[in-house]
Amino acid sequence: APGSGSSGVVERLWRRWPASVLIGACLAIGALSLLVPTALGFDPAAWVVWGREVAAFDLDTSAEPSWKPLPVLVTTVGSITGEASPAIWMVIGRAAGLLLVVGVFSLARRFAGVPAGVVAVAALVLTPDGEPRLIRTIVEAHSAPLDAALAVWALERHLAGHRGLPFVLLLGLSLSRPEAWPFLLVYAAWIAWRHPSMRPAIAVGLVAVPVLWFGGDWWGSGDPLSGAGAAQDDSDSAAERFSEALGTAWDTVVFPVWAAAAFALVAAVRRRERVVDREVIAAAALAVAWCCIVVGMATVLGYAALSRFLLPAAALVCVLAGVGVARLVAVLAEGQRASVVVAVALGVVAVVAVSVGQLWNRVTGLEDVVSEIRARAFLSEDLPDVIDAAGGKETVLACGTVAVQGLTLLLPSVAWELDVPISELRTTPEEGPAVWFIIANGRVETELLASDESVRTLARSAVWAVHAVDCDEPAVPD
Repeated sequence: APGSGSSGVVERLWRRWPASVLIGACLAIGALSLLVPTALGFDPAAWVVWGREVAAFDLDTSAEPSWKPLPVLVTTVGSITGEASPAIWMVIGRAAGLLLVVGVFSLARRFAGVPAGVVAVAALVLTPDGEPRLIRTIVEAHSAPLDAALAVWALERHLAGHRGLPFVLLLGLSLSRPEAWPFLLVYAAWIAWRHPSMRPAIAVGLVAVPVLWFGGDWWGSGDPLSGAGAAQDDSDSAAERFSEALGTAWDTVVFPVWAAAAFALVAAVRRRERVVDREVIAAAALAVAWCCIVVGMATVLGYAALSRFLLPAAALVCVLAGVGVARLVAVLAEGQRASVVVAVALGVVAVVAVSVGQLWNRVTGLEDVVSEIRARAFLSEDLPDVIDAAGGKETVLACGTVAVQGLTLLLPSVAWELDVPISELRTTPEEGPAVWFIIANGRVETELLASDESVRTLARSAVWAVHAVDCDEPAVPD
């Protein structure tokens, strides 16, 4: 019976927990996670660099990644703490990922109870692609979990009767993902019509979006469309881009999740006289709309349809899948005819059977994701010490070009440690004096040491080797 057993206990506890407790718990867990060696991803490390530059009124966004306002607003505030800024963003990014998990559970629980929430979270862990990178995006503090959390909680708070908070959440999402702009405009128009007193605040929010997107990029690169242009790739035909984007959207979740979500939608359409069923239909419509916008932008404008861009839609599909599984169990428990039970059971077996390989790859892929996280952390954790051993950032920068040879993902991290714009670093050395950051004992270092160039070893560690090439002045202090 509803409300009985362990599900009933969870329901009662959930209703008593205020939002402040949930947010505080997620932030606390995010802070505790700093005890485990990990590193920021490429984009997050760049946002930390840009936050420091904004605070110093010297922003440079001419290098990758593409500009986005929301995370840089946060890292700008965090920059006042100095060297703690990367850790602050890491805590916030990880807390946002946890809030995504909580939001998916909360929304699915609202629709179909605690079991639906548990199933939805389990499905979410295996997103957003064949390498189940959700854990990596959370641990490395990427913006995708934050984007999805903002989307899920905007819907959840709207269904709970709020209006101002969903708008603020959509505004935040619109400062991180341009795909959210149509949703923000529609919701803003609806609120302005229903609540005239909110119109001034809505107007300010709507104006802030283009100002921060294009104004920030204009300041940092001299071109308000620099980031937009860098994100475009029209080397493939529109048909090829459409096919690839559609395939990426399909791969965000595994086939059983799609099947369960479809079952939830069909059941809701058949019983749409209930409020909860209309809410399920609305969630499905929002997920489809988000996918269509991502696919459309890839097809028409040439933007990448990366799996993480689709995470807001994937999160809603996982919610629907949890609802679908809960309602399927309810159908089987309602004393249906034996023929109906057999047909449903055979359908479930068939769906699982054709998805065994896909499910197995994603479950076993979690171990590879963890290994990637550890490898990245090993490299980043050693950077400050190897720079100090090389004589400090002044010595490294005095030689000439700084090249992080073959390690593009580490460019922002090196830029942070050297306190220089990302655009000043290279992935391959240019002509003239240069300092190379390369993997110790790797092929590149072996070839460099065997070359005829004047090479001076500045520092070595278990993972890094720093060499000065063709430097006239001694690079190592006495």
